[in-house]
Amino acid sequence: PLERLDGDLVVASYNLLAPLFVRPIDKRTGAVQPFAAFAWVPDDVLAWPARRDALAAQVRRIAATADVLCLQEVEFEGAGDDRAPPAWLVDALGAGWTVTPPPPRDLERHAQRNERVLGRATAVAACVCVGRGWRVAWTGEGNATQRVLVGVAKGDGAEVAVASAHLDAGSEEKRVGMVLGIMDAARSKLGGGRNLRLVIAGDLNAELDAGSALGAMVGDESADGAARAAARRRACAVALRGEPSDDDLGAWAELLDKARTRTTAALR
Repeated sequence: PLERLDGDLVVASYNLLAPLFVRPIDKRTGAVQPFAAFAWVPDDVLAWPARRDALAAQVRRIAATADVLCLQEVEFEGAGDDRAPPAWLVDALGAGWTVTPPPPRDLERHAQRNERVLGRATAVAACVCVGRGWRVAWTGEGNATQRVLVGVAKGDGAEVAVASAHLDAGSEEKRVGMVLGIMDAARSKLGGGRNLRLVIAGDLNAELDAGSALGAMVGDESADGAARAAARRRACAVALRGEPSDDDLGAWAELLDKARTRTTAALR
């Protein structure tokens, strides 16, 4: 449980692990997808009714302390343009909260994909929940199932951009591209200059380690050439799940430079 937090803006993030993605059977292979097998977890722990009640209790605790809750892997109910946040989530948040999902067309596209691959037309997406006296001032451009950007404001205070992101699990290049897209969308809403007030929260599928491209977006690399090269090699090997070649390291260095340069141009 979170203790009560006071401040100008408190943001929490939570990946709910959608029931659809718990030991799903791939229609193309007839087998459980390996990344979602959870072989080390007992069946009763993964059972949805028990998890739903536990998640609802935790969301209630978070809603009592945080101003904004960024969620990932939310299963939206309904069909077509009528898809809505699940009733259990709305009830757990309570009155005064606004849930901003991706556009209906993206939810429907994702549901159709899941029906083709997993046999269920269920839309799973990120969303941003805003409450505790804060309001949604605007929604971002380019919102999709894996990223939702909103502007939040309270009273006459300055607007802050908050994004819920579920970054790609297999590609550092795609992760960097999504973060850069979020920054560009926030700047288009909040205007120019380098004083952009932006919070990105979510399941990053990466550790932002030294030597990684995401790490380069949030911190400086070591000034020591040997240490910097070793960190880059380690991070590249983690991303590739194998020992990188010289060409791999060259492409990795270019990605780091792009990530750092674009971030420095956009933010302080």
